[in-house]
Amino acid sequence: MGDCAPYDGYHRTIYSKAAALIQSVAVNHAFIDGNKRTAFTLCYMLLGESGYVLHKTSTHSDDDLEHLILDLTTRFLTLGEVEGWLKTRITRD
Repeated sequence: MGDCAPYDGYHRTIYSKAAALIQSVAVNHAFIDGNKRTAFTLCYMLLGESGYVLHKTSTHSDDDLEHLILDLTTRFLTLGEVEGWLKTRITRD
């Protein structure tokens, strides 16, 4: 085991973690109903517990995250595009 690399996590940035969490819950249908709402809530919880904030601006609101999740679930957006979208809106608290 001495030759093994230490586990640093697959998703090294908060943006990557949030995007992967959203995708995992929303796309893989963990629940019968409410997958997108759960992904939305878990994203906010992950960010808050990690000391980050998803900012809303005059042109961006909760509706934007909802549309983002919907576009991801319909395969209109890639995981990388979601990560890029989050990068423009997440800051340290």
